[in-house]
Amino acid sequence: MELGMSDKTIKILVVENVKHDYFLMERALRRSELDCEMVRAFHAKDALECLHSGHFDIVILDYSLSGETGLDMFRRMKVKGIEVPVVFVSGSGDEAVAAEAIRQGAQDYIVKDPQGGYLEMLADVIRKATEQWEAEQSYKKSQRRLKESEAKLRSFIESSTIGIWCFRCKPSLGITLPEEKLIQEFFKSVCVKCNETYAKMMGTTKEEILGMRLSEVMPDTEENREYLRAFIRNGFKLSGGISHEIDRAGKEKYFSNSLVGTIKDGKLIEAWGTQTDITEQMKAEEQLRKSEERLRGVLDASGEVVFTKNIKGYYTLVNAAFSRIFKRPLKEIVGKTDRELFTEKEAKKLRKTDLKVLKRGETDTREDILTVDGDLHIFKTTKVPLRNEVGEIIGLCGFAVDITERKRSENELRFLSSITKQVTDSIIVTDTEFETTYINKATEELFSYSRKELMGKNPGILNAEPEAEQIQRDIYKTVSSGKVWTGAHLNRRKDGSTFICEFRISPLIDERGKTSAYIAIQRDITDRRSLEEELKEHRGYLESIMRYIPEAIVTQDAEGMVLEWNPEAERLFGYTSEEAVGKKLDDLVASRDPDKFKEATGMTRQILAGKPFSPVEAVRFRKDGSPVDVRLVASPILKENKIMGTIALYRDITEQKRLEKEARDRRLYLENLMNNNPNAIIAADDKQRVLEWNPGAERLFGYTRDEVMGKNVDDLITGSNPDTLKEATSLTNQVLAGERVPSTEVVRYRKDGTPISVIVSGSPILSEGKLIGVVATYIDLTEHKREEKIRESIYRIAEAVVTTKDLNEFFGFIHDAIRKLLPAENAYITLYDSDADLISFPYFVDRYDTAPQPGRPGKGLTEYVLRTKMPILATPKVISRLHKEGEIKIIGTLPVSWLGVPLIVEDRIIGVVAVQSYTEGIEYTERDKEILLYVSAQIAQAISRKRAEEKLYEQMRELKAFHRITLGREDRIIELKHKVNELLERLGEEKKYGV
Repeated sequence: MELGMSDKTIKILVVENVKHDYFLMERALRRSELDCEMVRAFHAKDALECLHSGHFDIVILDYSLSGETGLDMFRRMKVKGIEVPVVFVSGSGDEAVAAEAIRQGAQDYIVKDPQGGYLEMLADVIRKATEQWEAEQSYKKSQRRLKESEAKLRSFIESSTIGIWCFRCKPSLGITLPEEKLIQEFFKSVCVKCNETYAKMMGTTKEEILGMRLSEVMPDTEENREYLRAFIRNGFKLSGGISHEIDRAGKEKYFSNSLVGTIKDGKLIEAWGTQTDITEQMKAEEQLRKSEERLRGVLDASGEVVFTKNIKGYYTLVNAAFSRIFKRPLKEIVGKTDRELFTEKEAKKLRKTDLKVLKRGETDTREDILTVDGDLHIFKTTKVPLRNEVGEIIGLCGFAVDITERKRSENELRFLSSITKQVTDSIIVTDTEFETTYINKATEELFSYSRKELMGKNPGILNAEPEAEQIQRDIYKTVSSGKVWTGAHLNRRKDGSTFICEFRISPLIDERGKTSAYIAIQRDITDRRSLEEELKEHRGYLESIMRYIPEAIVTQDAEGMVLEWNPEAERLFGYTSEEAVGKKLDDLVASRDPDKFKEATGMTRQILAGKPFSPVEAVRFRKDGSPVDVRLVASPILKENKIMGTIALYRDITEQKRLEKEARDRRLYLENLMNNNPNAIIAADDKQRVLEWNPGAERLFGYTRDEVMGKNVDDLITGSNPDTLKEATSLTNQVLAGERVPSTEVVRYRKDGTPISVIVSGSPILSEGKLIGVVATYIDLTEHKREEKIRESIYRIAEAVVTTKDLNEFFGFIHDAIRKLLPAENAYITLYDSDADLISFPYFVDRYDTAPQPGRPGKGLTEYVLRTKMPILATPKVISRLHKEGEIKIIGTLPVSWLGVPLIVEDRIIGVVAVQSYTEGIEYTERDKEILLYVSAQIAQAISRKRAEEKLYEQMRELKAFHRITLGREDRIIELKHKVNELLERLGEEKKYGV
């Protein structure tokens, strides 16, 4: 605590060349109650040296000095920069001199009157001058700090990267106006302050935007009106509101705003706000939405079944193919489990596979047999785990293809393959007239005709093409000319079924060089064509995924060279596909930083070694050298268990990182605000359950944070007092109704049941206009109340010096004053006469013991305090220890707690004040000791003054008796009158005799 002049010794430099005058001033100040120390300087030169070498609180400067005036010296002080209050003293009553001294900066001007009246007012003048000087210096210091704060604020506003503005309502708007009327008028408010950042955001200059109406930068649209409604409904403050504005170039912009209104006398004066340009973010979000719609379109257009499930097995997403194949609407699939869609046996098998993927975190591919519309179908299903941003598995994603027909074809193919181990292809031989002369076993099996049925027939009967006759003519023409014909066309089996057959027909040349026959070798390529079509379809599907998926996808060969580089990779890294393909991936995206390049090449080696890794976050580089935060996952590409290359997926997480940092910074700010606030701050939900309980609340109420979380806050801090609970619940309900509770003094209870006086204020917590809880602040008034009681007691003790008749009544008054501050049923006051070395107990109130007789100090606790001049808080344990050490003797009844403090005046001990308790549970504390010690200084001064007063009155009575005895002796009478006047003056009364 900073002390004022009245709380310390005032050091005074007296510049006076008349020794007698200095002596009179010194004696006058010594007689006054002013605590001061005086230093004399005879000449101005001596005075300036004193001021240069030491500190003085005030200068008493005589106007008439040797060789110069006091004004001359005062001017020299100001030139040297010596700042100290100056009071001029002069024997001249020249008003012009006094006015010039005051004009030059003197605190006061005193005239030395011949009667010495100026000496009586000297102490008051010094006290007032130092207090006035101290107030002026404090004011100057406050003004300097205010200017510095204003300069810092202006610097912050101008240098901030956030737009800062102030729109003022002209005229002010009553906050009780209808909402739409208030909004309409607020659009007319004028920009009176802004920083350069805000002006740049609006595409103009600061000078041009000042004076603009709000409607000129933020159009009066329903979107912006809703933004202002939120501002009004939230008590004229808003954080994170989105506004749609138009800059000076006519460009649409979106801003994230925080604003607060200035309310005075029920009127909205102005609104201050900050804003951040989120136009690009809004555009990005719109692009993301469109991208998601395109991806959904791709999934629905796919013939492959795609689905996702959560950990509990509920479908969260399915594509149109799932709905089409399993003949159920999408709304009957999403939110259901396999038990609700398939047979019990099939559902158990599917769930078993799901759990394997979820527990192991690995991809699983298998063939599932499921019932579709009463028939069994075979599906090739691949399931992969879905992970969140921190790598935790949150579900799975599945891809399924109906391979029933393919499996059937594969079985047939395997059957034919077992036969073609002996005869691979169908062979038909015709004569030159194209009549069949030979077929092998494969032909019978291929066309389902017996050898007998085909012999002598034209093979053209097997042709199933619509243009069969023309095809046959082309074949005959080609082979008749001695050339080989190759091709493929549709053939027909005996049962009418068709298939695609690959042909090679050659003329058979005899030894004469003439064509003797034609040999046709044919092969059924239906399955191959089907597979080729399927592969083509899958290739198109994969290309669509590569093109539209929001992740950058890059494939490399075994040497690390880029093979594929999708459009998202072009956008993310800035290289076109032509620039990237054939280059080393790590050279493209990591070579700008040695550490990142080492990390990237290490990952590549790991993948090429057949070790895929889970998603990791890393930093890579764009073509322009700028870094980009990515989430990366990569796996090897295998063919027949041989690593052919790698595939890597990159996702741009720059915005996510920025948002995460903002969230961390915001959370840290709020935590620091909560943890460093000395007051109790409590937040609760709309059910009054504790959500936040800061260290200030722990100190005030005695509960730890873990003890109170989730509990009803009013039940915790109202004790068992029904009236307090009712009052607290009423305040809480008021806040839950959306009202603010202003600072209100109430009583609450600590964990141990102790009542405490606090000031409580509360506000609702709103989210998107909806009340989700309350926050309350509690300020402890306990110490404030105690200090008020202490000040009141000190004042009453000082007052009792005058109002009480004698010491006995005064001591009783002191006891009552102490009893208001701490338990003091048993108390006594001991006085010590150091000259006679005697102690007495003029005031003694005790339940068990009587007052000791006056005598020389012994070895009791009271005498221990007298010897040590130190306060002592003694428990039975402390008393026993002091007794064993020989410091004290146990006298009288042993108390439960004893507290005694010395009474000291001007470093001289005059006695002891003590209180003691005989009741278990009523024990004094260190805080009680501090209070009694603080009050004891005032008690000691008061006792000293009261004793002096009684002594003076006793001397007065003696003098009056002496007056009666000396009647008729004039010389003694004059002496007696002088004595009486002197005593009356010391008692503060008027002189009685004019001598």
